[in-house]
Amino acid sequence: MKEAPKAGQLNASNEEVQIPEGLQKLVSWYADYAKEVVVDRAIVGIDGFKPVHRRILYAMRENKAHEMTKSAKVVGWVLGYHPHGDQSVYESLIRMVDSSMYMNIPFIKGKGSWGKVYSTEPAAAMRYTNCMLHENAALVFDGMDGIKMIPTEDGSVLEPELLPVAFPNVLCNPNSGIAVGMASNIPSFNFHEVLNATIELIETGDIKGVLAPDFTTKGHYVYDESELRKIMERGRGRLKLRGKWTVDGKKIIITEIPYYTTVNALAKQAKELKDKGVPISDIKDLSDRQGLRLEIECSNKKVVDEVLTSLVRDTDLQMSMTTNFTVIVDGRPRVLGIKDLLREWVKFRKGVLKTSLEKEYALVLRDIPRYELLVDLLSDENKRNEFIQRLTKQNSAHARAYLRELYPDADESIFTWILDMPLKSLSGVASKESRLANLYARKAELEADLANIEGVITRQLKKLNTQYSFPRRTEVTDVDYNFEKEKPVVVKAAPTPTLVIIEDKFIKKLRLSPATEHLDGIRCMSDDVISFIDTHGRLLRVNLEHLDYVTERDRGVYLPVYLEVEDDFEVVAYNLIEDKKIGYVYSDGFASVVDYSEWVDSKRMTRITHNGVSPYAGLIIGEIDLSKQFILLMTRKNYFGFVSSDFKHKGRTARTKLINVKKGDEIVLAVSVNYTDILKLVSNPQRYMDRLGPLAYEDVFDTEYLSTLLS
Repeated sequence: MKEAPKAGQLNASNEEVQIPEGLQKLVSWYADYAKEVVVDRAIVGIDGFKPVHRRILYAMRENKAHEMTKSAKVVGWVLGYHPHGDQSVYESLIRMVDSSMYMNIPFIKGKGSWGKVYSTEPAAAMRYTNCMLHENAALVFDGMDGIKMIPTEDGSVLEPELLPVAFPNVLCNPNSGIAVGMASNIPSFNFHEVLNATIELIETGDIKGVLAPDFTTKGHYVYDESELRKIMERGRGRLKLRGKWTVDGKKIIITEIPYYTTVNALAKQAKELKDKGVPISDIKDLSDRQGLRLEIECSNKKVVDEVLTSLVRDTDLQMSMTTNFTVIVDGRPRVLGIKDLLREWVKFRKGVLKTSLEKEYALVLRDIPRYELLVDLLSDENKRNEFIQRLTKQNSAHARAYLRELYPDADESIFTWILDMPLKSLSGVASKESRLANLYARKAELEADLANIEGVITRQLKKLNTQYSFPRRTEVTDVDYNFEKEKPVVVKAAPTPTLVIIEDKFIKKLRLSPATEHLDGIRCMSDDVISFIDTHGRLLRVNLEHLDYVTERDRGVYLPVYLEVEDDFEVVAYNLIEDKKIGYVYSDGFASVVDYSEWVDSKRMTRITHNGVSPYAGLIIGEIDLSKQFILLMTRKNYFGFVSSDFKHKGRTARTKLINVKKGDEIVLAVSVNYTDILKLVSNPQRYMDRLGPLAYEDVFDTEYLSTLLS
C-alpha cells in the first residue's frame, strides 16, 4: 500500500505551485501602490499635467477663479478632488504661478511672495498669497466637451481624465518625477518651435530638424546635435547647460543660471572653492524682485580667469542633465522620443476634437429641423396668427394639435421646444431665418472639419502661433568648455562597520550599530564595493565610499542616477565584491559563474562592465554556493531534481546547460545542498539525479527541511 504524503510534504499530484494567499495579497497591494504612484501621482499624462496640477486648474475653473482669490480657499476647492493633504496641493500650485518661474507657459497668476525656481527661499504660506486663472488657461480648457469625465477617489463628483490642451503642453513646460521603478525628466522647449514642429509633423509625417531646450532661467544651452537627435528619436539624451555672467573689475556677476540648480547651491559651491584655496575674497547673493544676481569677488583682477575657470569646471554654473521622456499614454507609462510624443499628442487631440465636433454636429442637426419648422410657421401670417390665437385663447394642447395638423411628420420634441418659447419670440421671422442660415453654414463647416481633423489641429496651431508670444529665453551656443576635473587630495578615513539595504533600485548606507542590527541587509565595511547584475547582463558597481550615511527612514541613492545610466533595467542579483566565485542559475536550466576576484584589486576603477555576464541575465532566478556539491532545482510545475555544482565554468558571459526544462515550464528555485541534505530531503535521491521529474507516489519530500535550508 502506497503511503500518502504527510503534512508539510510536496504532493506529487499537484501540477501547479499554489501561491499563498498572503503573498497574493501582498503582490496585489504592491501593484495597486505602484499604479497609484506611477499613473496617479508622479508621471505626467499626454496633456502635460500630473493629476494634482490637473485638479488644481479644473477646480479653479469650476469655481470661476477669474479674480484674485486667497490661495487657502483655492486649496480647499482642490481637496474635493485631490485628498492628499493641503500642503502637497499648495506646493504644486506654486509651480504653476507665473511669478515663481517654474513654467514657460504659466496657467495661474499670483499675488504675493511665491518664491523663485532659482532660489530655495520658500513661498509665503497659503493664507498670505492670492491667485487666479491666467489668460493662458484658455489654452488648457479648449475642447472640454471632448474630454472623458471620471469619478473622483470618493465618487462624489466627476473630474476630467485629462485636460484638452490646445497645444503640446507636455513639451512646453518642464516636468520630472520619480515613481516605483521608473523616473521622468522632461525639459521644456520653446512654445513656437514646438508648434512649428507639430505642424510639420502633421503636414509631412516627420520632423527634419531638432528642438533645443528653453528654460525660464535663461542661460545657455551648449548645442550638441547628436544628443538632440537621440532625444528626438528615443527621448533619452544629455543636455549641457551653462549660466551667464559679466566681469566688472575683480567681480564676477552671475545673472542667469541653469534651470536645474539654484543661486543658493552656487553660492555654497563657490564658498567650498574658497575654502579649498581658490582666490575668492567675497560671495554675495543680491537676488531680489528684479531678478537673480550673484556677485563673486576675486582677490584681484589678475585671478579673475582662474576663478571663472574653477566656477565653470567645479560648480553648477555649467552642468549636464539627462532627459527621460516617460509619459502616461492611454493609462500606461511609455518612454517616447519627441517625434513619437508629438504623434501621441496629435492622436490625443484628434480624439478630443472629434468628440467635441460630433457633439456640436448633433446639436446642429437637432436645431436645423426646429428652425426650418419655426421659419415656415412664422413666414405664413395665417398659420402664425392661428397658432398664436389657439395658444393664447385656448391652451398649449390645442396649439400642439394645430402644429400636428400642419406638420404631421415632425418630431414631437420640436413642438415642445416651440411651445416653451416666450410669446414675444414668435413675433418676427428675420432673426430665425438668419439663425437657420448660420446653422446650414455651420453644418457644412463641421462636416468638412470632421473629414479633416488634422487640418483643424494645424489651423488652430497656426492661429495660436500668431495669437501668443513666448520669445526664446535660453540662448543656444556652440561655445563649449571642457575640463579635466582636478582630483582633490582626500585623507581616507578608517573603514567602519556598515549595513547596506537595497530596495528596488535604491541603495542606502547605514552605520551598523545596536539600533540598526535588527535590519536585513548586507553587513560589510564602509569602503567595500557592491556589484549588481542587471537585465542587460551588465555588472554595475557601487563604491560605498561614494555614498553618505543616511538614516533608516531615508530612501537612499537611486542607482540610475549614481551610475549615470538610463532607467531601463531591473536588478536581478547583487553581491559584495570579494575574492571568490559565485554561480548563477537561470530559469531555462542553464548556469554561469562570475569570478569576482578580478575586480577586488581594481574595484574602484569602473562603475559599469557592459559585457559582465550573459545577455540572458534577465532569466537569473538565484545564486548558488559552489562550495557545496549539488544544486536542488524546482520548477513552476512542481518538478524537481539534483545536479552537480561541479559543472564546466566557461567564460564570464557564457552559460552551461545543467538540465533539460520542458517547454512551458521554468525553474523557479535553486538551492545549494550537500549529499547529506539530499538524503534528508528525499528518501530515493538517485531517481532525481540529473533530471527533472514529479515526486513519485512511493516517495516523500520533506518541505520542512527545505524551509530550514532556505532560511
